[in-house]
Amino acid sequence: MNQSKNEEWIDERGRRVPAAYVKKCDKFAEVSTEKLLKEAVSLNKKLTAFKEKIIKDTTEFIEKKAISFGGKKPSENGNYDMYNFDRSIKVSVAISNIIKYDSVLAQMAKEKFDEYMNSEFGETKVYFKNMVIEAFSVTNGKLDPGKVGVLTASKRDNPDPLFQEAVALIEQAEIRSYSATYHRIYTRNDDGSYQLIDLNFSSI
Repeated sequence: MNQSKNEEWIDERGRRVPAAYVKKCDKFAEVSTEKLLKEAVSLNKKLTAFKEKIIKDTTEFIEKKAISFGGKKPSENGNYDMYNFDRSIKVSVAISNIIKYDSVLAQMAKEKFDEYMNSEFGETKVYFKNMVIEAFSVTNGKLDPGKVGVLTASKRDNPDPLFQEAVALIEQAEIRSYSATYHRIYTRNDDGSYQLIDLNFSSI
């Protein structure tokens, strides 16, 4: 950190700048950024410790709950909530599977769906055509797993061989890259709804 009382300051290129030529706004920023960094590092450590405590407590809760009901702790917890006794506080644990699609297999599936849609049409086929179009409409350049899931679930209602082949390809294209676990804490409002205690810095 440069100090305003120094005769020279060092810039990002390592050049020495006489203190008299350093603007007041830059001197203010020098002090402010240093303080903010220290506070941010301190908050980061507290949030990290807090997250570790949430994980520890919710894991212990699942173990105790399993014992209370005469079972064993599941190998994968899944989504669940932990409440205080009057249910005015809720701690929620949610696991989100991140799904992506192999671009080559997804393109092969799209071509097979196109082949199916270009064949002879009836009223039923129009219904599935709209479903295919919706599933392959991209958001930010990516397929939406929810929309694709609706399409693949419809395979039980459409025995057409081309449709079945296309569904098989898009199912093979699915890649579950990783899971993200979210921990959230809520308080109950007077109307019975739950209000999130937002710990997301950008949302506060």
